[in-house]
Amino acid sequence: MFFYYLTLKKRNRFITIGLLIACIIPIVDSIAISQRGPVLDRVVTIIISYFALRKFIPRNVNNVIKTTGIILVVAITIPIIAITSSRFDRVGSGGSTSSVFFYSGQQNLFFNNYGLDNGGLRYGDRTFPLFKRMLGFNNVPRNFIERRAKYPHLKINDGSFIGFVGDFTLDFGPFVAPLIFIFFTFFIVRHTRVRNGKILFHQLILVHFVMCICIQGGMKLFSFSDSSNLRIITIFIAYIAFRFDYDQIKRRRLMNHLKQIT
Repeated sequence: MFFYYLTLKKRNRFITIGLLIACIIPIVDSIAISQRGPVLDRVVTIIISYFALRKFIPRNVNNVIKTTGIILVVAITIPIIAITSSRFDRVGSGGSTSSVFFYSGQQNLFFNNYGLDNGGLRYGDRTFPLFKRMLGFNNVPRNFIERRAKYPHLKINDGSFIGFVGDFTLDFGPFVAPLIFIFFTFFIVRHTRVRNGKILFHQLILVHFVMCICIQGGMKLFSFSDSSNLRIITIFIAYIAFRFDYDQIKRRRLMNHLKQIT
């Protein structure tokens, strides 16, 4: 919303500041409680959102964004380094540098070793537990503690990074998971098709959803799992609402045009 708002010709200063604060506050909040994962998710999401829309943002605004972005990245990096050092820089632990390398590469290693053969499946209990409860399934874990207790026989669980693709193969296996991705791909491609050289705002919502899945889950896990299933519902409600609004505007313009002709 922040970067999209910057593409508009007419902007309200207070709305711009409000949207910027909405981007920054979750990062500051996570740093305050020594969480690194949410900070990484927010930062990479901001970066990918900027690059998706930067060509539509005026040049003078782009220059301000670049300068401000560098300052914010430096300001965020310093406490993250301090948190990492205090957590892992101990004798015998391999140090903070070793932990960074491990977290950066473990999703590839774990997917290679267990992604297609984990000793069993979780049947969607991580990726879509809320939807399973809505459909009436029983014994659906409500958090990672209950889920790990339900599947103690698995070789690895969500305590390890395996990437968002690995999350789906661990839930549905090597055959059903690709079918889910194929269906999702066809759905997104169909509803985000560019017509007349334009991509509409409700289409941008779906594009951004895919970007978040890839950029957040590429190194870690499926970021819309567990209670974050609610975020999926919110995204599609927003998509439907803005698409309906666009259709209504288009219909009114058509009716006005027909009245002028008649």
